[in-house]
Amino acid sequence: MRNKISWWRRDEEGRKYQVQFRFFGGNLSWHRQMARYEGWEPHDPSEEDWERALTDVTNRLRRGLVREDLVEKVRNRGQE
Repeated sequence: MRNKISWWRRDEEGRKYQVQFRFFGGNLSWHRQMARYEGWEPHDPSEEDWERALTDVTNRLRRGLVREDLVEKVRNRGQE
């Protein structure tokens, strides 16, 4: 099952960028994009990013859009 969840954040200099959390084949990956037509680059998630991802996947679980294993994986910060 493939899922993508994304949101916008600001860096220390005030520039906006999009953070994207991807779940595919049991693997979690984090990416960010500084502008619409720029490429996606790997992103090292902060604690705030993990909390936002957990909130979003929990909401999607309630609506039946994700499985429980994704919520558990995010809750465990990507560890088994």
